[in-house]
Amino acid sequence: MHVNIVDDIVIVLCFLVIFWISKRLSKSTTDMDSFYKANHALPWSLCVGTLMASWYNGSGIIGTVGYVTTMGFAAWFIWSIGAHGVRFPLALWVGPRISVKAKGTIPDLLRVNYGKFAAVMGAIVLVISCLSIGEVACIGYIGEAAWNANKFVICVIVIAISIGLTCLSGLMGVAITDMIFFFLMVVCVSAVFPKMFFEVGGITGFHAALDSVDPNMMTALGGIPVPQAIVLILICINVYKDPTFYQRFAAANSPRTGKRAMLS
Repeated sequence: MHVNIVDDIVIVLCFLVIFWISKRLSKSTTDMDSFYKANHALPWSLCVGTLMASWYNGSGIIGTVGYVTTMGFAAWFIWSIGAHGVRFPLALWVGPRISVKAKGTIPDLLRVNYGKFAAVMGAIVLVISCLSIGEVACIGYIGEAAWNANKFVICVIVIAISIGLTCLSGLMGVAITDMIFFFLMVVCVSAVFPKMFFEVGGITGFHAALDSVDPNMMTALGGIPVPQAIVLILICINVYKDPTFYQRFAAANSPRTGKRAMLS
C-alpha cells in the first residue's frame, strides 16, 4: 500500500520543522568543539533520545524481520538479547571513561601522535565504516514500497537531507532532531504492531508459518548452525566499534549522564 497525499503532507511538515530547529540551533555552533560535541552539554534526556535513534535504525527494524524469516526465534534470543546485554559494559565502564578523556576527534588524536597522513587515513576508514550501507538499502526499499519510486533516487535524496541536517547545526541539532525521530519511531511502531501481529494470527500464525519451514525455528536457538550463531554474537558486539556512541558519551554533560542514558 502506497502513502497518500495526507501522509506526504505530514512527512514534508515534519522535515520542515526539523530543518527549522536545526537552523535555529546553528547559531549556537561557534567552534569545532560545539559542532562535534555540543559543548559537552547534552542532558540525560537528549542523550537517551540520540542514542536510541542511533540504535533503533532502519536496518535494525527491517533487518530484524529478515533475521526472523531465516533464523526464527534465534534472531530474538541470540541477537536481540545479546545486543542489549553487550551495552551494559559499554554503559557502566567504557562510556564514563570516554566522556572524561575524549578531548578531540579520532583524526585529531591520530594527527597529534602519528602525523597528518595517519590522520587522513584514519578519517577515511571512519567514513567508510560509518556509511551504514544497511541503512541506505532500507531507505531504498521503503521508498519503493511507499511511493513506487526508484530505490537509488530515494537513497540519494535522503542521504542529502541527512548530510544537510548534520552540517547545519552539528551534534546539538542532531541530538534534538534524533529525539523527534525517536518519538516518531516509537509511536509509529507501537501503533502498527498490534494490528500486524493479530493479522498474521499472533503466535499461532508464527507457528503455522515457521513450522512449515522448520519447527526448530520456534525454539530459542532456532536450529541454526553454530557458525551462524557466532556471527549473530559478533553483530551484537559490533557496537563497540561504532563512533556514534563514543561521540554521544563525549558530548554528555557528565560521565554519570552518559552512563545513565545508555542504561536507560
